[in-house]
Formats: sequence, C-alpha cells, structure tokens
Amino acid sequence: MKGKPHPLLRVSPQSWLAEGDSVTLSCEVRDTSLNWTFLWYRAVLFSRTGPSREDSPHVSYNGNPYHVELLPDSSRGAERSYTVSPAALEHTGLYVCRAEGGDPTYQTDYSDVQRLWVTGVSPPASLVIRPNRTQLFEDEFVSLSCEPKDKSAGWRLRWSTHRDERSQCPQGWRSETRSACSTSRLQTWDRGVYWCESESGQHSNAVNLTMNWKPRPVLRVSPQSWLAEGDSVTLSCEVRDTSLNWTFLWYRAVLFSRTGPSREHSPHVSYNGNPYHVELLPDSSRGAGGSYTLSPAALEHTGLYVCRAEGGDPVYQTDYSDVQRLWITGVSPPASLVIRPNRTQLFEDEFVSLSCEPKDKSAKWRLRWSTHRDERSQCPQGWRSETRSACSTSRLQTWDRGVYWCESESGQHSNAVNLTMNRKPRPVLRVSPQSWLAEGDSVTLSCEVRDTSLNWTFLWYRAVLFSRTGPSREHSPHVSYNGNPYHVELLPDSSRAAEGSYTLSPAALEHTGLYVCRAEGGDPAYQTDYSDVQRLWVTGVSPPASLVIRPNRTELFEDEFVSLSCEPKDKSAGWRLRWSTHRDERSQCPQGWRSETRSACSTSRLQTWDRGVYWCESESGQHSNAVNLTVNSKYIR
Repeated sequence: MKGKPHPLLRVSPQSWLAEGDSVTLSCEVRDTSLNWTFLWYRAVLFSRTGPSREDSPHVSYNGNPYHVELLPDSSRGAERSYTVSPAALEHTGLYVCRAEGGDPTYQTDYSDVQRLWVTGVSPPASLVIRPNRTQLFEDEFVSLSCEPKDKSAGWRLRWSTHRDERSQCPQGWRSETRSACSTSRLQTWDRGVYWCESESGQHSNAVNLTMNWKPRPVLRVSPQSWLAEGDSVTLSCEVRDTSLNWTFLWYRAVLFSRTGPSREHSPHVSYNGNPYHVELLPDSSRGAGGSYTLSPAALEHTGLYVCRAEGGDPVYQTDYSDVQRLWITGVSPPASLVIRPNRTQLFEDEFVSLSCEPKDKSAKWRLRWSTHRDERSQCPQGWRSETRSACSTSRLQTWDRGVYWCESESGQHSNAVNLTMNRKPRPVLRVSPQSWLAEGDSVTLSCEVRDTSLNWTFLWYRAVLFSRTGPSREHSPHVSYNGNPYHVELLPDSSRAAEGSYTLSPAALEHTGLYVCRAEGGDPAYQTDYSDVQRLWVTGVSPPASLVIRPNRTELFEDEFVSLSCEPKDKSAGWRLRWSTHRDERSQCPQGWRSETRSACSTSRLQTWDRGVYWCESESGQHSNAVNLTVNSKYIR
C-alpha cells in the first residue's frame, strides 16, 4: 500500500515579477501508475464571511490555514503546466495544484503552496531597505519601511520567511512605525521575500533578502611566524564573501590587566584559552588592501595580531580573525632555547627537555609556548619542572606540537623553535620469498620505517611464549601474536642486520619461530615500536612427520569439508596440529572444528577466516611440513 501522492509545484523563472512578464507553474507527480491530469487553485485566507474551515478543502501556508478555490480556466493547465502571460497585478497570490486520474477518479493531495508577486510598472509604494542591499549578514542591523508615493496610510510590511506572518513585524524585530520594522540582530532564518501591502490589497515591489553567516577572516603569515630582526614578514587577511568591497583593519592583541580596559567594555579575542583585548594599529590603514608588511621587522613587532574587514554603507564589520603570533629574534638574542635531543622533529612518547640559557646569567627567564597546552603554568601540563627555566617530559604527546621560546621578566625573548610531533613509528616486517621453506633454503627479513627524519638502524628479536620460569610479563618487553603475549629476546647477531635486512642462508631447523624488529636513531637513541610478528617455518629435507590434507589440495572453498591429520614416520605419539590463522591457537583444534584424534581435526563448514598456515608439532619441538591453505567464498564465479 503506497501513501497518497503529494505533487511538487515549481515556479519558473521566479516567483516575483513585473507586470507584463511571463511565469509558468509546473505540477509533477512522481507516481506514473495513472494518466494524470492536473487541477489548479488559488489559496485564499479564511475570513468570517467566507466558507467555514470544516466544510471547505484547505491548505496551510506559514502556519496559517487557507481554503482553496478552483481557477475558472484550470482545465488549460491539465497537461502539467499553467502559464500566466502577460502577468497582471491581480495574479498576485498563493497557488496550489493537485492531480487526478483513473475511473472512478482518484485525486492526490494538494501540492505545497507557491506565492506569486506581480508588481506594477510603477507600484504605488516602495519597500526601502537600509542598508541599501539585498545580501545581508547574520547579526547585522536592517530596517525595512513602506513608503507610498501618495503618502497614503494603511500600508504594512509583509513577508514570506520562516517567521510567523500574523504579527505586525517579524518575531524579534522592533516596530518603528505601523509600516516600518527593524532589527539589530538579523538571523539566517530571516532570509526570504518581503513586500508592502495596503489595506485595499495593493502591493509594492517584492525583495528577496539573503542572509549569510557573519564572515570570519582568515589571517595568514608569510613566509613564517618566527623570524630574525631585519627580516620581512607579511600578514594577509582574506574574506571569502565577495558581496561587499572589503577594506581591512589590523590590531594587536594584548593580555587583559588590572590597569587596562575591563573585559565587558573592550572588544576582545581568545588565544590559547586566554582573553585578550584588541588595539587598533596606528598605521592600520596602510594594510586596507588585505596585506600588512613589516620590513624590516624589529624586536618590538613581536606579539599577537588579528584583523577584520568592513564594507558597505553604513559600515558592516566582520568578526575578528584567528590570532597569529609573530616572534622577532635579535641578531644575537640574550638567551637561547636549548633542546635535548637536539632536533625539532620529535615523536610521541619521546623524552624531551627544554631549557633557557641566558648569556649574562643575571636575568630571570622562563619557558613560554604556543600550543594546545595552557600557557598560564610554569611548564606545559604533564611536564616536569627541572628548574624555573627548564621543563621536561618523558611522554611527549602530539598536542605538544607548536612554538616554544624563552622570555625574561623584562619582556626580552630568546630564539623561537617550532617543534613537530609525529606518531611513534611502527616498522613493517616482511619475509621474502616466503615464510615456510625447506632446510637449506634462503630467506630474508626486511624491516622498514616510513619516517625518514632520523638515520635508522635496526634491531632483530625472537618472540618467545611466556613461561613460569621466564621473565614476568610486567618487567619484560613483549609483543602479541594471535592473541597470546610473547616476550622478546634480542638476537645475538642482531647488529649484522642494522641496515634493515636480515638474511638466513642456509636456513636450519632451529630458525623456525617468531621474529620481530624495531628501529632506533638519534642521539640520545630513540626507539620505535616493535613491528608486527612474522613466523618462519623451516622443514627438514625429510621431516619426521607429514601433514595430510583431505581433500588433497590447498585451495579450498567456504562450507567445504576438510580434514587435517599429523602422520609421523616412526608412528611416535605426542604430535598435534598447529596453525597460524585468525583462530585461537590455545585449543587442540581450531574453534568450530571437531577433534578426530589427538593429532587430527576436521570441519564440515570451512570458513574464510580459516585461511592460513597449518603444520604439525611434536612435544619435543620437531615440525612437519607447513601448508598454506586458501579458503575462497563459495559464491566466487
């Protein structure tokens, strides 16, 4: 059962037009099960003298009920479109349509309501807008007034927006006179069409007002924010909205103080969670074209800068831009910011120490920063204070990225340093040509770190399952493999593969096992995470047991029956099936499989997550051949 169709009514080319123009209404029903013809109506506001609401078909428009009257010439629009040409003043009003079809006749719902405004060549009144433009902004002041040519009374403002039409002015607006309304806080839902209407039904011109969000300029610094005395730097201010001819104003942001202006009465911006009041630069007008250049830059130019734009008549001002900081360092600054380790490219969880080292050892200096951390404390949150002028952390975080510098009590500055923080690298470990091989073959492990900021060397480890006699989990570095924890043991000859590859040639049975790598670089050394775990299987030329597959193939399909059994050559006991898949390795058989014997498992419902490598292992650690099973979906064609 389908819902009752609801036609879509459109107006082309537009809803407000001049007397003599042409306009077309089109009515569309998406349902094509009937041969539809169309009916056209005017919507008329209910009145005390008109039909009652209960007995008259009606529609709703802007929250008000209207009854509908079939147009006398409705039949001429039966083919889905109804054209008014030439448009006359009496065509102004509200229109709806609906469709009918079938035998007996079935009628759809009424369409949405569309308004037509037809203005005379010389309308009896004008709608006057202050400011004189139709592109307006959120929070702007606007005044709309009806000015009749014959100075007659009885005119009032009308509108078609999301605001209720039953009041004298839109909700939240102020009534200046009976025919004028204003607001100092224009909102985006005020967008729509406004016009004036007399008590006798005459109309002024209609105006479509658009409202955009209040623009917020973007402030950029080129070539960079920290520079040496004598360099050149340019601030550029950009507003994406092009509806006005913008000029630009430039400000310094100054931290509030007890002796300065109060926060309530001073324009202010926020920077790193702190409020600043803004002071117009004395030569702000020289940057009115959107760029403000400091050349040569001097020490006193260090500070916080913002901009905003203004345009129109009366003047409309945008929000303030974001805040940008400039640091100007003297040719020989009175102090140095010293970083340990001595590099600006750092990593998450790395140890770092920042200290201020003044040349004259006399002044009191402290560390300052511009990051996402609160600037009001002596050191960034989570860091440790080594001295009054030094801070350190052993767990650097990505939100510590930013600019750091030293500042004295008298306002002098050291050099500024931009620290970048990347995620802790995790190497990728690969095996070539494959992970399972015969005794005497050659295999190469390669370890790769994508980050190239350090000259990496590589360390190689075996992963060994935790045991009661081994190191405890808490105090031993460990990795995870198939859900089990393993501790890592550095290979005795790890240094021979420091360049990123570790080759076993010829491979021997004792090389079977789990391998990981990691990288280190820098001074002091920084170590990456451990890589993923890779397993190597080395099978003897004549392995002591065979893994037998039924059916005898390694390419299998979902829901197929398969049996895997360990068949030792000497018929010895103590062999069991092992696997490296997404299944838990701690049970005797993969989850969902059936145990046929202690050394054989089977399933009648093979799944795609059973794909992986299987082998047999004895209690003494001997291995059979290893087999890589692929499991495809049964629906692959």
